[in-house]
Amino acid sequence: QRTHLSYLYAGASVLTTASYQASIGGFASYLGLNESQAKQLIKKSVDIARQSISQYRNELMSLELKELASRKIWVAGSVGPYGACLHDASEYSGSYIDDVSEKRLQEWHKPRIKCLLAQGVDLLAIETIPSQIEALAILNLLEKDAKNVPVWVTFTCKNDKLTSRGESIRDAVVAVAGRHQVIGVGVNCCNPDHVASLLKNCREALEHCGSNATLVAYPNSGEQWSHQHGWHGEKLTSDPNKVLEWVDAGARIVGGCCRVGPRQIAEFRASLLDAGKL
Repeated sequence: QRTHLSYLYAGASVLTTASYQASIGGFASYLGLNESQAKQLIKKSVDIARQSISQYRNELMSLELKELASRKIWVAGSVGPYGACLHDASEYSGSYIDDVSEKRLQEWHKPRIKCLLAQGVDLLAIETIPSQIEALAILNLLEKDAKNVPVWVTFTCKNDKLTSRGESIRDAVVAVAGRHQVIGVGVNCCNPDHVASLLKNCREALEHCGSNATLVAYPNSGEQWSHQHGWHGEKLTSDPNKVLEWVDAGARIVGGCCRVGPRQIAEFRASLLDAGKL
């Protein structure tokens, strides 16, 4: 809850639930929880986000900052990829995609999605997805079970043209943007130096298919994750003006993913305010 609160005070307008890597099987294997306990823990991720917003509003109201306290804040239910449960960094390669059926992907995603929706998230953030195949599997599941829930879909990418699995980002965007539930598309947890070009490709794809989905971008710090070494390499988000490039490229929801903290979010917001883009 303190983490959510620190991002709110940095100026964040969207909180993502702490459910990115959560799964029923994972909680059973690593925490010894039964199915009911695991589901309650996933639901709690939504409650914690909501409680953080309430605390934030109450603290601001006590300071008579009513306008700031009343600003709109969304809770996005984090739906991370199947690869995150494998603990081998395959969400950054999509190497599992050819070996896992659509049915298996849907069976794995479904319980978490049901828990997030039951607790009343404002939308689902289908995020850090390495392949359009998994994105479509999730959207097909939602089409059957929760067809009116708004979602955004963001892909991890290996460079400024390709998803982590090696598909054209344009093709991936076209594949998902036509679904009526998809209110946003873009990229996350990728190298920030690739974002502006990726967004250009995403924007052109949206124009090609006639979609009015919002462009979304929240890269990581630029460091790389490996199973052996964890996060390593150079941080590339030290320049807060990078966010101006993303907005100029068409993004309307911007932020940071792994290793991007509240201080950097506050700097992003300040840059946008100074440039008159917020």
